[in-house]
Amino acid sequence: MVEANCRNCHNFIPVSKMPESLKRKALEWIKRNRPGQKLLGWCNAYRRPVTYYEGTCGYYKPKRKEECIKKLDAFFT
Repeated sequence: MVEANCRNCHNFIPVSKMPESLKRKALEWIKRNRPGQKLLGWCNAYRRPVTYYEGTCGYYKPKRKEECIKKLDAFFT
């Protein structure tokens, strides 16, 4: 398990980008399993809603940062 921040993970979808049907499904899951928690997003790896951003995760996959990606010409010069 790795210490992770969901906002930096490739598997994370923030609430603002979730479709309405997925939001309804996530809110129903939270109501049954974690009452009183706030919906922060969706995890595609676990296929369930995110109610906290930081913790340990076996599926954590950091997003690539565009400024770190170099073209091959720039890399070899």
